[in-house]
Amino acid sequence: MNPEKITGNSEPNQNEQNEDLLSKSELAVLLEDAYRSATELDPRLRDMKIVTIDDPNEKAHGFAVASDVSASGKHEVHIRLNNIDDVLNYYAQAMHDYPVSIEIMSRRMKVNPNQLTPQLLYVQSVLHEMGHVTEHMDFENSMDDLRQRNKQERTALPLGYVSLTRLMDPNSELRQRVDQHWDELSQKHGVSDIMGLARLQGETYRGLTSETVADNFASDVFDINPQLKDQLLQPNVDTYRDFAMAA
Repeated sequence: MNPEKITGNSEPNQNEQNEDLLSKSELAVLLEDAYRSATELDPRLRDMKIVTIDDPNEKAHGFAVASDVSASGKHEVHIRLNNIDDVLNYYAQAMHDYPVSIEIMSRRMKVNPNQLTPQLLYVQSVLHEMGHVTEHMDFENSMDDLRQRNKQERTALPLGYVSLTRLMDPNSELRQRVDQHWDELSQKHGVSDIMGLARLQGETYRGLTSETVADNFASDVFDINPQLKDQLLQPNVDTYRDFAMAA
């Protein structure tokens, strides 16, 4: 029984607000089932706040914010919920531009890279951010300790805390510095080309404690709802569009 109904409070609780937000978004058909499975796996997530990313200047398609620094005072997950074509095109382009990242993610999800779809990558990334929220909840009263641990681990990465996007961009300042010091970096890390260095950086990053927690959470959601993963492995989203129109 809903405790809100017992007290006579008609204000929707956070879980109801989240479900309402998802149900009204273009990407509801991709996320509603994933969200419900995530909250079954960790019921604490019913108290987090889902926030829509609307800012066109925001490059991220999803990120988690801890309650001590969020605008709402709740743990938050910010995700893009509108324009299914733009979102899926973004992930399709990422699959094309960053093969090393896709190779690593496919291995984490136990999927052949050739089978990976933009819709699966999108839902996995959202579940990944929810996984970060679960860790924020674990460290509710010691967020400074969590941030200090993450800072130390990121500093110890082969190239420090830098993105594969910048590393693979031949015009980025980071890539230019890497090229200038290539002989030294190649010998230090035992790699023969930029792809090898990117693979080392990417795999080490995915091995960070927080990234492992988040990836494992996403995998656990797919494990308890294998039908979700099977649906997202379908090569297109026509059935989703039909469902959305019928609804």
